[in-house]
Amino acid sequence: MASWAIVAMVDEPAALLAAWAGHHLDLGASEVHLCLDRPQEEAFDLLDGTPCVHLHLDGADDWAFRGIGARPVGMNARQKYHASRILAQTRAEWLLHCDSDEFLWPEAPGTEVGALLDQVPQKINWLQVGVAERVHLRKTPRPDIFAGAYRLPWPRYANEGYQVYDALTRELLNYGLAGHHMGKAMVRAGRDLFIGVHHGLTRYNGQRCPAVAPAPGLRVLHYDGLTLLHFALKMLRYGQEGRPDNPASHAPARWAQVRGFVDDVQADDLQRLVYRAAKTLGLNQTVALQERGLLRQFQPDVAARARAALGLSLDLRPAAFDRALICHEMALIGQLQARYGFDPKALAAS
Repeated sequence: MASWAIVAMVDEPAALLAAWAGHHLDLGASEVHLCLDRPQEEAFDLLDGTPCVHLHLDGADDWAFRGIGARPVGMNARQKYHASRILAQTRAEWLLHCDSDEFLWPEAPGTEVGALLDQVPQKINWLQVGVAERVHLRKTPRPDIFAGAYRLPWPRYANEGYQVYDALTRELLNYGLAGHHMGKAMVRAGRDLFIGVHHGLTRYNGQRCPAVAPAPGLRVLHYDGLTLLHFALKMLRYGQEGRPDNPASHAPARWAQVRGFVDDVQADDLQRLVYRAAKTLGLNQTVALQERGLLRQFQPDVAARARAALGLSLDLRPAAFDRALICHEMALIGQLQARYGFDPKALAAS
């Protein structure tokens, strides 16, 4: 059966990193690589010494891969660097590059990832793993940060989205999603290839690799905003003018989300409205997406998988995650408080 590994550049609370690592170990990954974008003792406390889990300190290799020689300024550039370096070094046959809020999942429960990869013809260099974006169903309990359903990209959204969503929501979504619709790249090792944020690359400086196919029976579950506060901090970070490590570009819908949080940072009622429109579904919307085959009820049970793989009982309740997030993002929150009067507790889960 084909072997596979996974890599992410990470900067999140340690419990999420442990959940991500444990989930993928339990799913069958032979290597899990966490490239820390800044030092984090808590991640080492939870994961250091765990078999098959590799924690990489930022710049520990002196940025020697491809002769780069210095820390890339842009976030996307650092992601490409780490993923491409790991691809060149892994012993696995395949490497998936995603973020720590993205979890690989077989669409058919119980299916082995390696068995699905065995189906891929040798001529295929890389796979585009389609995305399924987590949404919250209104008036439904949220026992942990992974609860919810999953909507799929909607190719006809631009013409038909009005049939499901109101004007505010339509402004906030692209292809029917709040986040990206492109999916993530799973690339064969040993073929002198590289990995960008969403694509396999023939050249490190950006030429997209040919011989791509959709990943058979696999999805990346995208938790774009694990809580309201998590989503808010992401949007506020994007909205900081002149921040050099912001992603190079966003779709207009993403900028509409950013404006919804940045234009009046202290108006938490308006921010909740934006989050509700972009990230939650009412009953009628749920039914409409189900009828169109655009909503899935995957059950990854991340906490149980992490417990099985790591022997850890992680507190993944929304309130616990938000408390950890406030501690982890203390510097960013301090900047936002000084500039806007931002109060994270107004948006935190209780």
